[in-house]
Amino acid sequence: MNDHAQLVLQIRNLKLSGILDHLDARLLEAHQNDLTYEEFLSMLLTDELEVRTARKVSRFIHKAGLGVENTIESFDFAFNPSINAKLIRSLATCRFIERSEGIFFLGPTGTGKTHLAKAIAHQACRMLYSVAFYSFHQLFTDLATADLNNRLGIMMKRLLNIRR
Repeated sequence: MNDHAQLVLQIRNLKLSGILDHLDARLLEAHQNDLTYEEFLSMLLTDELEVRTARKVSRFIHKAGLGVENTIESFDFAFNPSINAKLIRSLATCRFIERSEGIFFLGPTGTGKTHLAKAIAHQACRMLYSVAFYSFHQLFTDLATADLNNRLGIMMKRLLNIRR
C-alpha cells in the first residue's frame, strides 16, 4: 500500500470526511504553493471543521422542522411594506437569544409571520443555536397533550434546555 492510500485509509478510519473530501486538492495546493506543514495541516483542519459545522447546522434545521426555503434571504419585504425590515434584520442577529428574550409575531393570516419566524429560527441554527419551532396552535396542543399525559414537566424541561 502506498503512502497516499494509507493516508486515505487512516483519514477514513478516523471519520474525517471533511479532510478526505479536500485532501487531493489540498495536497496539490501545498505542493504548488510550497506551503509549510503547519499551513497545510491548518487548511485540512479548517476543511474538517467547516464540514462538521455545516452538518451540525443542517441537523439543527432538520430537527427544528424549518425546511430550507424560509430564510431571511428569501423573504420578500416588498410583499408587506408594513413589516419593519430593519427590525427583522436586527432580530436575525439573534442578540435577543443572548439576552434570554423571546419574540412573537402577531397579525392576520397571510402577512408573513410564519416565514419570518422560521427565517429567524433558521438564522439561529446557522449561529449554532438549537431551535424548537412551533406554530401557536401546535405549541398549545403539545402542551395540553403533555399535561393530560402527566408529561408537562418533561416537555417544559425539554423546551427550557434548547440553547447553544
